[in-house]
Amino acid sequence: MVSPHATIASPQLWVLRGSSALSAFRLEKLRTSLMSSHPAIRSIDCAFVHFVRSTRALDGREADVLRQLLTYSGESAPAGEGETFLVIPRIGTISPWASKATDIAHNCGLDAVQRIERGTQFSVRSDGPMSAETRAAIINAIHDPMTETVRDSLDAAAELFVVQSPPPLTRVPLMTEGVQALRRANTDMGLALAA
Repeated sequence: MVSPHATIASPQLWVLRGSSALSAFRLEKLRTSLMSSHPAIRSIDCAFVHFVRSTRALDGREADVLRQLLTYSGESAPAGEGETFLVIPRIGTISPWASKATDIAHNCGLDAVQRIERGTQFSVRSDGPMSAETRAAIINAIHDPMTETVRDSLDAAAELFVVQSPPPLTRVPLMTEGVQALRRANTDMGLALAA
């Protein structure tokens, strides 16, 4: 076992909980902002979560090296209570953090590691069932739609490692349809372009 907060989704996929993802100041600012507009929210906690894909199960020495590499800012944060909002890199991309972390793992002799990704797990506790409006406000506050995806469980992170074929080339008819074509492409392709 890599750490007390590690689970193995499969022999080739490790899930390791990390330290708090936000400073106390930033977490309090997020709490205050969301709780003032959505009084049903009672608490918000967050922690980094690491997802490690390997070609085989790691042996004891490799697991220890991996744990040491991913313990970079203090002790693992305890699991929060409430609904899970997992912020991960946008599906179909490899984050710059992952590229660097994977290179470091290889330089430390962890050749079986294919890729390491990092997400942030937000745990939000509320009075009663959470409304769609509250969920949307939370999602909007915790992620950048241009580079990140939000899922509702740690199991969904397996999507990060699915190799996808590139979509076919799409043309946006700006010259003939103008700004309406750009707005439609923004929505259809999930580009998250600013006005």
